[in-house]
Amino acid sequence: MNKLEKRGEQMARARQELAIGLIAQLLKERLRGVRVEAGQSEIRISGAGLFKRWLTETGLRFVAGSIR
Repeated sequence: MNKLEKRGEQMARARQELAIGLIAQLLKERLRGVRVEAGQSEIRISGAGLFKRWLTETGLRFVAGSIR
């Protein structure tokens, strides 16, 4: 049973990392001029003028709201 749980956790982690990578890639394509970094369980978005863009571009606000 212990092996089964560990295998399930490994599979879930792998799927999570894959999903995070895919989301980060989509964000890179849509947010030109912004740096997008994907970690094991997080996505960091940074760049000059990002806050100003967040105020004017509804897509950025949608991303921020859906990630929480």
